[in-house]
Amino acid sequence: MNLDLPPGAPSNAAEAFAYLDRLQNGATVDDLKILALVEVLGLPLYEAMAATTDNEEAKALLLQSGEDELTHGKRVAQAIELLTGKPFPLPSVAEHPFYVPMQMPPISKAQLDGIIAGEMNGGAMYKSVADSFDNEAARALFAQNGAEELMHAERLKEVSRLLFS
Repeated sequence: MNLDLPPGAPSNAAEAFAYLDRLQNGATVDDLKILALVEVLGLPLYEAMAATTDNEEAKALLLQSGEDELTHGKRVAQAIELLTGKPFPLPSVAEHPFYVPMQMPPISKAQLDGIIAGEMNGGAMYKSVADSFDNEAARALFAQNGAEELMHAERLKEVSRLLFS
């Protein structure tokens, strides 16, 4: 699958997640391509986390956030099409250029706290991304993703309470 990624695009998941830091100050369409791909990675990440716990309520919350992350990727791809007139098809996890199968250690409170902070940053990042574009439909998609990132942080706080209180 040819994704038409920009020169200097990340080559793995760690680089891709780090790339998102630069979106706190605005974004380009090329940045949106990386963002869409990173959001897709949220699904296997949350699935791997869910697989490490026997707490069914925590597992359900994690899986729900993973599905939301995939939806975020689809919304960013939709925004790319709104902005460029060209579709940006998302790859399956098997075809994903940044994905490497992961074996997740058991969930720790410190790990959850770090992901909560990342989800909170995601809410702010999406505001910055939205402010980078004039297309109101694209801006609405980014705003919806940002609000849901904050909701994920709240879900993860509940997972932390379920597992560590």
